[in-house]
Amino acid sequence: IRMVSDGSGGAIIVWEDYRNGPNSDIYAQRIDMYGTPKWDSGGVPVCSWTGDQKKPVIVGDDTGGAIIAWEDYRDVCPNIFALRISSDTGNPFTGWQSNGVALSQSSPNSRTSPDIASDGYGGAIITWQEYSGANYLICAQRIQSNATLSWGPVAKIASQSMQRQEFPKIISDGMGYVMITWQDFRNGSDYDIYAQRLDI
Repeated sequence: IRMVSDGSGGAIIVWEDYRNGPNSDIYAQRIDMYGTPKWDSGGVPVCSWTGDQKKPVIVGDDTGGAIIAWEDYRDVCPNIFALRISSDTGNPFTGWQSNGVALSQSSPNSRTSPDIASDGYGGAIITWQEYSGANYLICAQRIQSNATLSWGPVAKIASQSMQRQEFPKIISDGMGYVMITWQDFRNGSDYDIYAQRLDI
């Protein structure tokens, strides 16, 4: 479960939900400053596609809504999807595909463990760990408020190694860049912490 301010004294909360059967979906709810739900009483579905949707992360969109990203198992390999929802109803904004936009549309690598930060312009930068079958990567994608993928269908590679690179975290540095950090096994004997700065 994750949450972010709605900019009006309340919050938008997102979570994994098993109400529809054995596979998890992503639901969200907005509450006001008094704890009163503002959308449907059980929350609104962010993604209820086939397969599991897991590990949601969330950031505000600077208009009271939010951008949510998650780990998605609708295809053979897990991928990272994102959706922008409005503050009024929790529904997707115009131009965003129902059930989310794939953040990398290249080869079917395994993409997991997303994290998210605001881009300062109503969009977001999402990072994740990726495995190609030969290399481990830390990747990132910027998605604009209108669902455009700023860095194209392949996403940026922040780091690449034949050893494990896992569990990235991301923040904005307030100067037009983001900082990504992760645990890294490239020395082959124990994990170290590495970081990379990306221009948005």
